[in-house]
Amino acid sequence: MLADLETTKVDNRDSNNVVNVEKLRELAKAASVTHYYSIIFFPKEIRDKVLLVYAFFRIVDDAVDDSETTEKFTEIKYYYNSNIVRQSSILSQDEIAIISSFKELVSEFSFEDEWIQALFKSMEMDIEGATYQTRKELEKYMYGVAGIVGLCITRLLRLPNESHAGAIALGNAAQYINMIRDIGVDQKMGRTYLPSEDIKKNELENLSYEHTNVRKENFSKFVNKQITIFEEYLHEARKYYNYLPKRFLVSIRIIDSIYSWTAKKIAENPTIVYERVVKPSKLRVMFFGIRSLLRMLLS
Repeated sequence: MLADLETTKVDNRDSNNVVNVEKLRELAKAASVTHYYSIIFFPKEIRDKVLLVYAFFRIVDDAVDDSETTEKFTEIKYYYNSNIVRQSSILSQDEIAIISSFKELVSEFSFEDEWIQALFKSMEMDIEGATYQTRKELEKYMYGVAGIVGLCITRLLRLPNESHAGAIALGNAAQYINMIRDIGVDQKMGRTYLPSEDIKKNELENLSYEHTNVRKENFSKFVNKQITIFEEYLHEARKYYNYLPKRFLVSIRIIDSIYSWTAKKIAENPTIVYERVVKPSKLRVMFFGIRSLLRMLLS
């Protein structure tokens, strides 16, 4: 279904750069396989725009995760925030094209500048190695890395502003289950995202495997509490699904199903987060898609 996307020209005034659709697919899939396979159920006219949003967020995230310096992240911020076009020895032509094209999308669909600056702020928190004492503190980070994605998509779908709270809640749900799922991976990178106060309440000093492996019962209680928080965010997001026309709801229900499936698998065996990253197979994702599509057609 993605094969009918056309190569998209960007920044016609100053550049011959084009966004390579295969690059968009690659970056969107790297950002989230879950979201990538749900995107194919969006109507054709907005599918490539959603891919572009995920691609932009991916290159920003990669600039923080894949580099020992902040130079590339700083360069991306410059290209986004400046109207002056210059040569870059740091960014690839694909990356420059994606940034330029995303800026056009921001203008066309009236994304708030505050949204994108919130993304940059959350990435700076990652660079600083920030930890979060409470869920309220963590939500500031999640707003920039996940809630903003939801807000951008509400504009692409031309949904009313009343839907924004639901988009942020769904973003929080997405980010929260991913942080639970990635406990093992994040520990290897020296990062702890989940609230410190919840870790301490379960008589844990940290989330390293060496520590939790001898306190498995405490760790299981901690993980189950975090899954409850994820479920609260998802429950809140579902209250706003009625703002979505049926043709858009299929993709959202796929995401909903995948998050719920992931949470269930982790709840059954919390220590699995140290063994592998829990993700549904491509076949299961397509099953969720077909099921959601049938529900829409029969409703």
